[in-house]
Amino acid sequence: MLAPMLASLADAPLADPVGRRLYITRGAAASRAATDTMPAVAAFEKRVSIFDLDTLKPLGEIAGVGGNGAVICGSAGHGFTSDHPAPAMFDAKSMKFMKNIEIPAPAAAGAPTFSADGIYCDPFNDRVYIFSHAAPHTTVIDSKDGAVLGTIDRGW
Repeated sequence: MLAPMLASLADAPLADPVGRRLYITRGAAASRAATDTMPAVAAFEKRVSIFDLDTLKPLGEIAGVGGNGAVICGSAGHGFTSDHPAPAMFDAKSMKFMKNIEIPAPAAAGAPTFSADGIYCDPFNDRVYIFSHAAPHTTVIDSKDGAVLGTIDRGW
């Protein structure tokens, strides 16, 4: 039951109905030479592209920040991306990068490291939940200052 819900939280653009903006996250890609069956691909850096939700005109980009999804959370107007190895925090109004959020390492030596995928904002308590394929499976972040409030190992 939980897996389909978490899958729906990842890899989706964010339409912010309050700020009237559309946020599209992109991960970085290395260049790739053409083969007999595939065309060449140019390299590009990770980024968040921001558009006016009503007109779809580009408003700006935040370079060096990417991931599988984004949320705008809390009255402070901060945005977060499900980037890895460290999620990012940005100011939604100014469209400026604020900081990367360091995720605690897993307790077990040699365990797979955090790999952000889904992201969710709980407006009730202004907390951001970032879901990972590896422990810590869920990281809880305070949307006011980007502090890690705790992690949840779901035991998978």
